[in-house]
Amino acid sequence: MTDARRVAAALLVVLALSAATPAHGAAPPTWKSRTAAAERYAHGRAGTITFAVVDEAGRQHGYHAHEVAPSASVLKAMLLVAYLRREDVRNRALEQWERDLLAPMIRRSDNYAAARLVGLTGAARLDALAQAAGMEHFRLHWPIWGQSEITPRGQALFLHRIDRLVPSRHRGYALRLLATVVPSQRWGVGRVPHAGWELYFKGGWGSGTGLVDHQVALYRAPGERFSFALFTRFDPDHEYGKETLRGLAERLLRGVPAPGGHLPRADRVTFTQEAVVTAGPDCAAVTIRPADGGKRTFATGAVTCSSFELTSAGLGAIWSWPEGSESHLSTASYGSATPGDLGSFGPSDPLGPLAGSGETLAYAHGGEVSTVGGPDCPVEASVLAAGGRRLAAGEGDSVEIFDPVTCAVEQTFHLSGVVTALALDEGLVASLSQRSAGRTWLEWFRTATGERLGKQEVAGATLPAVAVREPWILYRTSQSMRVLATGSGRSWTVWHPARRQLGLRLLGKRAVWAENRAEKSFLWALRLPTGD
Repeated sequence: MTDARRVAAALLVVLALSAATPAHGAAPPTWKSRTAAAERYAHGRAGTITFAVVDEAGRQHGYHAHEVAPSASVLKAMLLVAYLRREDVRNRALEQWERDLLAPMIRRSDNYAAARLVGLTGAARLDALAQAAGMEHFRLHWPIWGQSEITPRGQALFLHRIDRLVPSRHRGYALRLLATVVPSQRWGVGRVPHAGWELYFKGGWGSGTGLVDHQVALYRAPGERFSFALFTRFDPDHEYGKETLRGLAERLLRGVPAPGGHLPRADRVTFTQEAVVTAGPDCAAVTIRPADGGKRTFATGAVTCSSFELTSAGLGAIWSWPEGSESHLSTASYGSATPGDLGSFGPSDPLGPLAGSGETLAYAHGGEVSTVGGPDCPVEASVLAAGGRRLAAGEGDSVEIFDPVTCAVEQTFHLSGVVTALALDEGLVASLSQRSAGRTWLEWFRTATGERLGKQEVAGATLPAVAVREPWILYRTSQSMRVLATGSGRSWTVWHPARRQLGLRLLGKRAVWAENRAEKSFLWALRLPTGD
């Protein structure tokens, strides 16, 4: 597959994954809502159910997560790691006889191999592993090792850290075993779609009577991870226990962001419905990649990403970069062979912010806002946004909404502080502003009437970026991504990305972004419900 075809497939995958995620109720998906749904499900099932989650930020959630239960065969994941940590094993290649024990123990849950590994590992090494994993309770039982004592919380912590607990020489081998459990044992979590996430898990089911049915699982995507430990006891039978595990996993996975494909590493990323536009690590080139395939790359003239700005609309892009006392501005579209030079801007006519939406690309300069191929409108703008076939220009504590074709100002809003970020769609305007006391306000207005619909103080660490698609407003800090429902004013933290998000944007009801890892930029999408 060519690079262009692979990237197009990646773009279509991330949009399809996000669109396929079901919306349940008006609230966006969070770990609190997922855990609550799993708890409600547990209340309606026979048997004793406990579970724990360690999310992408390392926070813990669960239901009776500290209760002690017999390990059954989930102990085998601990045996695998503890053996590979042995001082005489960790830095050498495994011999064939060791592989002949470890692989069957994990992939098809061989009990003979587990008994051998208990002897080869010993209680002291298992205790040391439990301590390194942060387990609050672990006790090996011998000779009936399946009666060893564990808790959901301890196992979720262990799985969350499992690859880091395995010596680097054996890390790939250990994860490969946990990823290739034989098909006949891929029930429960193994039956729930987890599109884009890599799944590593181990189950334990005692004698297969329903007395014990457990699963522990790690989900990984580039730079991100979360883990589950799902315990059931005293089920009517083994099939019932497997169905309970599947139901728990289904609810805990509901609405988790979908990892998509990847692109060459980029320092700037911007999304539209039609394309993704990137600037490479030195910002010397901009590449436009339509979602239906192909790509076109344009030299920018920049030699560094310092103060380089990029935005896009449709299949077009606009970018600026500084050089000495001037700023340069260029534009390009996928259908053009070369970029268009929009000129240089110096101290007498300084270049301001850029904005793009639909087919409109705009930029502020001096006391005007101009559109590519359109008029120069006499509007001041230190902050600029495009959306709903209109432009929003913010200066000080006021915002003007105007028509970029006629330059007619249609609404003027006054904010609670100095504007730092703007967004608009057909019906709403959203703003972030700061007061001298350091307070940060999120406000939203009805575009047609100018009515202020809501105002909420947000964390001072909120970044100067906001997106709006009714009924949702998206904003973020360096540690979290939050959404606000414009009808109720309620807000939720929907994800804690491990890495800086690039190009975070609302496309319809999808939040899309990219994260860099190594030499690639990975695409992500989160589906929001369709109504508030």
